[in-house]
Amino acid sequence: MLAELDHYSICVSIPTKFGGLGFEIHDFGYEEFKQQSAAFAFAKSLGKIDLGIKFGYEKTKMDGYNGGSTIRSEFSSSWHLNEKLHTGLNVHLSTNKKEFAAQQSLSISYVCALGYEISESVLIGFSVHLDEDYPANFAPGIFYRFAKQFFASLGIATQPAEIYFAAGWKWKSLRIEVTNAYHLELGFTPGLLLLYQPGKK
Repeated sequence: MLAELDHYSICVSIPTKFGGLGFEIHDFGYEEFKQQSAAFAFAKSLGKIDLGIKFGYEKTKMDGYNGGSTIRSEFSSSWHLNEKLHTGLNVHLSTNKKEFAAQQSLSISYVCALGYEISESVLIGFSVHLDEDYPANFAPGIFYRFAKQFFASLGIATQPAEIYFAAGWKWKSLRIEVTNAYHLELGFTPGLLLLYQPGKK
């Protein structure tokens, strides 16, 4: 609920016979501190294994400084071990050039995840986010579809400590989801997701 932490994102994905193409734009911050980024992604399904790669560029502006830029690349893969058990790995590389700090560095982070479908309506999951500069972030969660068009999810994270909740409605090609997270010091962070998939019933 702080205007200085507003975050807007637009993402587009296009399926092709060669794989999936994606493009995203993010805008975070306010007039005195602003982060803007754009990225391009490609993904391919190989049956029980899915692979993806993404390249992006981020620009940071801070009043009183020249700002900085970051080049990001990500590699992701997921394995469908059977009809109910799924796992995945994401490796995130970023090269930071921060003019206001007069330094350039390479950082690497990892996300490992595991999900199990208890039924057609319930999925439980667990992820671990490892970053060389921060303690490990553990995030268990549950997804529940309580009707054909309605669903909800609930989860927690440890670094930083917060709890999140989401509920949504899906009808034909349109999906609307309302989210909310609670941080012990920053309070509530509400969000809205609008997803449109042409041709999907």
